[in-house]
Amino acid sequence: MYQMTEQIMAANRGSKERFLASVQLQSAAVARLLTIANCARALTPETSQTLPLVGGQAVDSLRDAIADDNDNVKLELLWQIVQQDIPQLALALDRWLSAKA
Repeated sequence: MYQMTEQIMAANRGSKERFLASVQLQSAAVARLLTIANCARALTPETSQTLPLVGGQAVDSLRDAIADDNDNVKLELLWQIVQQDIPQLALALDRWLSAKA
């Protein structure tokens, strides 16, 4: 999960306009977000409680928020998730991994 957050942030350090104009950046962000959600589902309940940004429905909610009923990606919301939620998730995962070391 941590690696996926790092990849999302690295790929999207540019402007919002660049992101909104690039289907490749959007697709990569969605794919990585799905990978994060799948990993989050595999966490133990104890780990999920330790990582509130990951546990429970948190990541699933982020994933679900970006797609409407027709699976069309809401690009503005995806950009917001990439810029705000993913860095917070990366920080939480980094702290958790450091504590485990």
